[in-house]
Amino acid sequence: QAPLVKESQLLDVAVSKQIYIVGERGHVLTGANEKDLKQVIVPTKTTLTAVTVVNEKAWSVGHDASIIHSSDAGQSWQMQLNMPELDRPFLDVLFKDELNGIAVGAYGLFYRTSDGGATWEKELHASVLPQDDIDYLDSISEDPVFYAEELSFILPHFNRLSLTDNKLFMAGEAGMLAVSNDFGRSWKRLDIDYNGSFFDVQETSDGDVVAVGLRGN
Repeated sequence: QAPLVKESQLLDVAVSKQIYIVGERGHVLTGANEKDLKQVIVPTKTTLTAVTVVNEKAWSVGHDASIIHSSDAGQSWQMQLNMPELDRPFLDVLFKDELNGIAVGAYGLFYRTSDGGATWEKELHASVLPQDDIDYLDSISEDPVFYAEELSFILPHFNRLSLTDNKLFMAGEAGMLAVSNDFGRSWKRLDIDYNGSFFDVQETSDGDVVAVGLRGN
């Protein structure tokens, strides 16, 4: 328990019937309202970067490629995935229902679950890359091992996911914005004249798409 947990670096919040806030050193705060927030015990001390909630179930991701899960409205948490050997953080997590979710992060980190996080499977998505990179990968596709190594090396950081109706958006490093109509199994890169990092992307109720990134862009 951290006496000054409410003054520590807190990095994401999700709201359903409860408020869920996560941050540095594995800090998780939950409560029915702002005055009721209390720290709960979790099975990690690594920084947690994002949290998502579906009904009474919650997932949080962070450093050491870790994913923790609560099935009781944030009162208790269990480790679902932990891969410190990768030396890569997850930066966002999103579930469309209690079973189907995606966690994304640095250097193209992309994992999917269809069983509520009991198992997670790695995916690599070349279609989010610029065309020059895709052409290069096509030229080495006859060597699947080398292809996978190169793809893992050149994929950008995936910073944020957002879901509107059936459209899944992803924002990332080096001007990467992409959209998927099948919950991330295939992607279409959105071509824009900007190469800086994006940290969020959202579709408005009017159908406009707004992305925000470095240098006030």
